[in-house]
Amino acid sequence: MKHDTKIIKSRGIVTIVSPLTNVSYHYNPDDQYISQYLSEENLSYYVAENNEDEEDEYLLNHALQESRKLCATFWTKNAEQICRVFNDSSRYNLFVGDTWKEEYKLVYVARKGKLSDYFDLEEIDAWYGSRNIPVNCAIFDPMFETEMIDLLSGKYKNPALQTTYSIFIMFEGDDVLRDYGPEGLIISGLLLGYPLEATADLIHQLSLYFIDNPRRI
Repeated sequence: MKHDTKIIKSRGIVTIVSPLTNVSYHYNPDDQYISQYLSEENLSYYVAENNEDEEDEYLLNHALQESRKLCATFWTKNAEQICRVFNDSSRYNLFVGDTWKEEYKLVYVARKGKLSDYFDLEEIDAWYGSRNIPVNCAIFDPMFETEMIDLLSGKYKNPALQTTYSIFIMFEGDDVLRDYGPEGLIISGLLLGYPLEATADLIHQLSLYFIDNPRRI
């Protein structure tokens, strides 16, 4: 399901008001991390939402096929239809899981491969490091080198994480930074095609929350 994301460009600064974080963030376009798999458009999509059984045109027919993002998730009654769309096993991996509603399935679709096949680990690490978000390599590197479909489907286990990784962590509230660290949020942002600037802003917002609420750490 698509949600409205407001993009305001003024005096060389881009301001985005996103339903993802419910906050505004700003960046200078000259300082933006550029990748064909990341865009403001992807911020309009959450994870696995019911769209009244009408699958979103962008996610179903454009996002992965045109390399505009690497993964998509569907909460749907039409799992078979979606699997037919992405039945090219040379390009995509699929995983179909149950939901708490018997008639619905969760369909995860990922481009073949790992994040390391599409992004440079050192570039991502350096980008976040330059914005005062250090990355724990013991957590981040193995996830970066894991098949994306295994990250999406919940098969991935890393003993360095306090909690089993889930793609849904971008939307689980204020405890996510404590439970997953910035590494889990960075991975989710890359999988969902969110600009690095958006993920960095979310991490900084959650960091400020913990400073103001130290008992929750």
